[in-house]
Formats: sequence, C-alpha cells, structure tokens
Amino acid sequence: MKFFGFLLLMQCIFCTAQSAELVKGYIVLPNGDTLRGQIKFGGFRAATNWEEVTFVDESGVEKKYKAQKDEVKGYGYEIMGIRKDFIYFIIKKKYNSQFFERIQKGSSYSVYASSVTNSYGTVDVTDVLYVVEKPSGEYVLVESCGTCPWRKTLTAFLADNPDALAGLENVKAKGLGAYLVSISN
Repeated sequence: MKFFGFLLLMQCIFCTAQSAELVKGYIVLPNGDTLRGQIKFGGFRAATNWEEVTFVDESGVEKKYKAQKDEVKGYGYEIMGIRKDFIYFIIKKKYNSQFFERIQKGSSYSVYASSVTNSYGTVDVTDVLYVVEKPSGEYVLVESCGTCPWRKTLTAFLADNPDALAGLENVKAKGLGAYLVSISN
C-alpha cells in the first residue's frame, strides 16, 4: 500500500512539473518582424528561459526560438494588465548572454534588468544586473553588487552626458536601479 501511495505521489509531481502555461504575447525576430501568438512557460523542461523562448503561433504550431542561434531578438507578454518586454543582450563577461526585462524606455537611455543569485557556502546573495542602452544601440552591463565597479563603468558610459553624471557620486548600490530610471528621460 505504501508503494502504491509513493507511485501516486510521484505521478502527481511528474504531471505538475510537466504542466505548462500559455500567455498571450509576441516575439521579435532578428530582422525586426513581430509575430503575435502565445508564449509558453513552465513544463518538465523549461519552455522559456534565459536564452530561449517557446512560441505558439495563431494556428497552434509550437516552436522553440534560441537567442544564441540568432533566431529571436526579444519577446513580451501581458499578465494581469502588466506588460513585460524582454530583449536578448550578448554579454562578454562572466555572466552568460541572456534576456533582460525592460524596466524603462526613455529618450536618453533604455534600462533593462535581470537578477542573478550566487552561492557562497551556505549564503545565497542575489544581485541585479542592469543593461543601459543608448538610442544608438550601444549598451553596457552594470553589476549592482557593493564591490562591483559599477560607478566606474557608468562614469565611462555616461561621459557624454554631464547631467546624468552629476548625481552619480551620491548613488549607493541599492539605489542604482532608481538612479538609472531617473536619467533615462
């Protein structure tokens, strides 16, 4: 009887892990074309993650697009009235290239964010990674940890904008996101 109960529990866990959710959304192809349909989340193997997005078109055809293979540039969806847009950035440092969520689109800069958790023994530390993009398409990765050289990185990137640089010296790592949003317009 215990064995039967164990099998039933395992089946429930397996079925739950395989369930996936479809959300109305879109993908942006590398050529700039936008396809509308549904974004698939969840499932036994993550349908949408840091580097790929599973898209179901209006006729019900499902396809996985891989950003590393230059098959997709971005995607977005709306849940409970909140729109989320993600763009793939190629990062050439210690972090993998990945999708970053747009948190502000301004006339001077667009700001994107993603969080990363690192384990140090028994302690997990979560930091936010930001990408700041100029209208020209030039962008920079800004790591928000207290020991990261984010101030130096931003000083170099914002060198052509004295107004944006003016408030940088008073910014603390925890207030970095708010600062980046404030200079975006």
